[in-house]
Amino acid sequence: MKMPRRRLALFGILDRYVAKLFLSAYLVALMMIVGLYLVVDLASNLDDYLRPNDQGTSPGILAVARYYTLHVPFLYLSVAPFVTLMAALFTVAKLQKAREVIAALSAGMSVRRLLLPLFVSAALIAVFMAGLREVATESIGFERDALRYSLDKHLAEVEIETMRVKDVQGEMIQLGSFRPGIGVDPRGVEPSVFHDLDAIRFIDGNWFHFVAERGRWIGDHRVGHWELEGGYQERVSDEDRIRTPLVQLDGQLEFSPRDVWSAWKGRGNALELSLREARSLSRRDPDNVQYQTLMNYLVTFPLANLVLLLVGLPFLMQFERGRGTEGLVAGFLLCVVYFAADFVTLNLGLQGHLDPLLASALPPLFFGSLGLVLFGSIRT
Repeated sequence: MKMPRRRLALFGILDRYVAKLFLSAYLVALMMIVGLYLVVDLASNLDDYLRPNDQGTSPGILAVARYYTLHVPFLYLSVAPFVTLMAALFTVAKLQKAREVIAALSAGMSVRRLLLPLFVSAALIAVFMAGLREVATESIGFERDALRYSLDKHLAEVEIETMRVKDVQGEMIQLGSFRPGIGVDPRGVEPSVFHDLDAIRFIDGNWFHFVAERGRWIGDHRVGHWELEGGYQERVSDEDRIRTPLVQLDGQLEFSPRDVWSAWKGRGNALELSLREARSLSRRDPDNVQYQTLMNYLVTFPLANLVLLLVGLPFLMQFERGRGTEGLVAGFLLCVVYFAADFVTLNLGLQGHLDPLLASALPPLFFGSLGLVLFGSIRT
């Protein structure tokens, strides 16, 4: 006898039951995977982080604890698709152990309809990932990055030597050094500071040379202005040079501390850029294929939550005795291949050997298509 139609309605009792199982499994998988990584990383780096520097000072355990607290959202973003897959596998395994899959099939429900709540949940997680990356980077990313830099370099205060950054017009600015703020808290009372600014601009038919010994940021890390010490602009022509003192940068060279830090991060830790940062850097440097690849990748990577379910779950839906474990291993290995392919194509795109759109879209398109074929072959 087929299940009554009213019970097949979306968000009905069965959908809520499967979604509840998935949510509980997701929390377990999340704590297991993220917790394991944190323990391993902390055990590997704690002694080095707490080791005194050449001046005999140490950041202290509170700074380390604060860094890992701020790092948790970014760690989650890197492993979220795998957490989704593990939670879905746990959910299906529990349904099979209780013979609820066979009961649903006997009642006339297809496997695809039974597992629909898992895919809806995966889609919501993909959207959540995209939003979390932007919010976390905007709110705590600057401080997290500075803390990690100070812990890695054993510095009480972060200072980057010889920094180049492009302003909103895409023109190059060179800084002798840049300090975003106190290492343990870049949002603290100490302002962002640069030394030895040097930039040349062609404005209204004249060349201008901008120089400053020191700049101090007034405002938050995105909105404000630079107050200068020893600053001037020099108009250069064939006839003469006219030097005018500058006490602040207000429209001549448009860049903020966040812009400087994003440019530095884009060179050394590009995968940790947010979509907003990658888009901003790409506008300033449109010929840089690295930023173009990252913009596409940050859009397609959350789709891995859905792709991994399409690839992994069909192998688990084996009803012959002893085939469930084999299917679980096969599905897991295929997902590992997906991450390997994703890593290879991304690096080819970042190095300019593959079109930026193709580098980011090829793995989800290929494995997503394969997953649809596998899912369509499930016995139901």
